[in-house]
Amino acid sequence: MNIEAGMNRHHSEIMSSHNNLVSSLLSNPSAPQGNMPRDAKDEASELLHKTDTDLDDAAIVAMVDLFAKDGEKARTYMQFLRDSLQKKWVRKELKEMNFVFPDKS
Repeated sequence: MNIEAGMNRHHSEIMSSHNNLVSSLLSNPSAPQGNMPRDAKDEASELLHKTDTDLDDAAIVAMVDLFAKDGEKARTYMQFLRDSLQKKWVRKELKEMNFVFPDKS
């Protein structure tokens, strides 16, 4: 799969998820949006933003997408109580996704 096709597929998946969420909210407009139940995916994404501040935007997007697609990965991330372990695990996951880290030289 070439990069453009992969990006188009990824964009389609994001738009589909967004449309599903909007449809769900519109079908139940009386539901208090501020009190939507949080799950491991939400908590993992929030924690990633707080603790792994040295990741660039592309890496954060990749990890948030991973959490959204695989709740078990989000729960695994949440089980690491030390920041250093969370960061090491995130880098392992990014490498498994063939993510290329920018050179810091």
